[in-house]
Amino acid sequence: MQTDLDDGFAHLVEVGLADADNACIVGSSYGGYTALAAATLTPDMYKCAIATAAPTDLRELLAWERKQEGRDSATYKYVREHIGDPRKDKDRIDAVSPAKLADRIVIPILLIHGERDNVVPIKQFEIMERAMKNAGTDFETLRMEKASHSYRSDEDERREYLKILEFLGEHLPVEAG
Repeated sequence: MQTDLDDGFAHLVEVGLADADNACIVGSSYGGYTALAAATLTPDMYKCAIATAAPTDLRELLAWERKQEGRDSATYKYVREHIGDPRKDKDRIDAVSPAKLADRIVIPILLIHGERDNVVPIKQFEIMERAMKNAGTDFETLRMEKASHSYRSDEDERREYLKILEFLGEHLPVEAG
């Protein structure tokens, strides 16, 4: 999937619909993961990345999902099937976990997460925040106390959009007109 995103962006550049030197990758949930994956796996492709409610440490996410749902649950089996077996596929899973690759990040990152997220736990945000801090990455964060995975109060939604606009204004400025 990640290479499909890279190929899609390259095509947009090729046909003149995107500027290779002036693009920010933005996503939420799995899209947030892809934004962080792009920042770690193809670190020079984008000028910045914004990730909301993003999985960041896939083995930790698998452990959380197993604890929440049980090892025999359909949810855990689905996640394990798509991400990998945390025991057998440890190295392969770590090789695509943004928190494990934070030292590769060379672009500014905005990390956003709701503290009441029960799909991607806030611990994923905290793991990535710590990894980027340890790596010396240029990053900003926004934690929303009352937000869940896809629900935000009007106040939180406003804070989120203002933070995104501020971040883009600093790292991806555009000329008016």
